[in-house]
Amino acid sequence: MDFSREVRRYTRLILNWWWLIVLGVILAGGINYYLTSKAPPKYEASTTLMVGQVIRQANPDQSEIPLADRLAVYYLELLRRQPILEGVKNELNLNIPNEQLSGMVSARVIPATAFIEIVVTDVDPTRAVQLVNNFGKQLIAQSPTAPENQRKEQADFIQKQMDDLQSKIEEGRKKIQELNLDLSSASTAAEVTEIRGQIKALENQIDTWQTNYTNLIKQSTTNSPNSINILEESKQPRLVKGLNPLIAAAITGAIGGFLAIICAIVLEYLDDRLKNGDDISTRLKLRVLGHVPRIVSKKTKNIDNEIVAEAYEVIGTNILFSEHLANSRRALLLTAPDSASIQPEIALNLGIAMANFNSEVLLVDANVKTPSLHKMLEVDNNTGFFEIFYGNSFPNIEDLVHETGVPNLFLMTAGDASPEKKKLMVLRPGSEHIYGLPHNSVPGDIVVFNCDSILTEKTPRLLANHVSGIILVCELKKTRSQELKATIEVIERLKGYVLGVITIDAPRRSSFHFIKLLKQRRPEQSSAKIETSEAVA
Repeated sequence: MDFSREVRRYTRLILNWWWLIVLGVILAGGINYYLTSKAPPKYEASTTLMVGQVIRQANPDQSEIPLADRLAVYYLELLRRQPILEGVKNELNLNIPNEQLSGMVSARVIPATAFIEIVVTDVDPTRAVQLVNNFGKQLIAQSPTAPENQRKEQADFIQKQMDDLQSKIEEGRKKIQELNLDLSSASTAAEVTEIRGQIKALENQIDTWQTNYTNLIKQSTTNSPNSINILEESKQPRLVKGLNPLIAAAITGAIGGFLAIICAIVLEYLDDRLKNGDDISTRLKLRVLGHVPRIVSKKTKNIDNEIVAEAYEVIGTNILFSEHLANSRRALLLTAPDSASIQPEIALNLGIAMANFNSEVLLVDANVKTPSLHKMLEVDNNTGFFEIFYGNSFPNIEDLVHETGVPNLFLMTAGDASPEKKKLMVLRPGSEHIYGLPHNSVPGDIVVFNCDSILTEKTPRLLANHVSGIILVCELKKTRSQELKATIEVIERLKGYVLGVITIDAPRRSSFHFIKLLKQRRPEQSSAKIETSEAVA
């Protein structure tokens, strides 16, 4: 992979879509700043619930600890369910949607514990405290330890038995104390033995009562692992301190810019328009003969004209000294995937550039539907290419070649293709003279046929197999890759040869200033020809 080419590719992508990236940064950052700066302050209130009674047992059952942890997760999931939400709304007489209320509450299980921490965020500090405490109460109401979920008869019976056993244990201990006093005052062995037997029997009875009391405690649901109680109730809310609005806007703006870059990459991927010469050389494996820049600056017009002139000279050099053209007739066809309004100017300036190498160049305006080269060079268009190629008459081809005001540049106009004549565009026997250009009887070491789109017009298709090479004009950011592919496929079917591609920035200003520049570069030419050149410009 060419690393430098990839860097240029992504650099061009950013330069082409800079406005989208800036827009994404401004919109994301601006909206975030507006919302955060105008938003009212928020308050948080929290409460903590405990699942199970392990922490309150002197000798906790180890099997209850993992069970309480799992139950805490279940209660956490239950928190945002409809029964809890509806219960909170009814308790506080709230009229807000469940989705909004659910978004105000968050909860978590504190790691390595069976504690559930519930947090409510609200713009009203008082309501935040009320909401978080009511969420805890509603969660307790869903547990089996809730008073309404216990069977009253069972609870009363267990409590009565526990109270009775507690009373018996206390009375038994008092009786033992009294018997100990009697034992100290006993005078005979029989009395001592009798009192000690009573104490022993009473101690055994108390042990039985304590065992029963312990069993009743274990059966009580208040000590079940599936119980939930408030460990810490919320009393005072705290103000939520967020990021500084400027910092938050900067972060959001960076995210917006990143998303805009992603969007630009996707749009660039979906857009198959050719953006630069690298796209043509890498995607279609075509040779780029040169690029004609756009003239945009009025203040530096002379400098821009110099750049345009150098661009055409580079293109002319690449064509004249190409290996393929050196070994064959110098007949070229200039066409494009679609109709390019600037193509006649390119044909003219290209002919001027090649004529500047002391070669005679014959421009043939083969665009019979919309001819324009004769207007640029101010030559009559009575008869020309159309009459020879499609017409009924057989004019002498030498008589249709006009000398122009540009040294070494000759022109064959398109001819008079009236609407009536265009209906019957059939090849005539004289067309073989066109196929044989250039030849000694007609001026021009190099012949350039200026044609309309080869995808839509018949003329360039007929000429494709009779020229040495075909030059394609590609308007960057307008011509699509599929159009250029289709053009190449047509040329290959016609057994033509693509010499290369000329890229242009479209639309751009007229480049007739190039002819004026020739006057500055070639002062040795005759004044008459130069004056004619100025008239053309």
